[in-house]
Amino acid sequence: MQYYAKSGKKTYKSKYSAVQKLEKYSAVKKDKDGKEVMESPLITDITYESGKGVKITWTKNPDAGYYLVGRGMKETDIFDTIACTGSDELTCYDTDVESGKTYYYQVLAMKGDEDLVAKSQITSFRF
Repeated sequence: MQYYAKSGKKTYKSKYSAVQKLEKYSAVKKDKDGKEVMESPLITDITYESGKGVKITWTKNPDAGYYLVGRGMKETDIFDTIACTGSDELTCYDTDVESGKTYYYQVLAMKGDEDLVAKSQITSFRF
């Protein structure tokens, strides 16, 4: 299965399948002075909205053409791709969730057909 995202007049096609192995990744990087900074995209909010599902919000990566959002049942799990959004869409909903379970989310900033720009931190959510 391929995923498509539209950014302006251009459509990007991802060759990634619905199931991907996402490596454990830290979004904390060090700047030239050695100070820790968070790399974008950064998951900023995860909430549950009745009738809509789990809402995931992240920060913009200036180099991203589109974003893939992954979900796993464990932090070290194989993540399912649950959404593919355009470069200006910084929110998605996970509608296939069950109350009482913990889910782990990660956002991948992509460019072109397959170029990974950056990964967010892995963030858990339980409702």
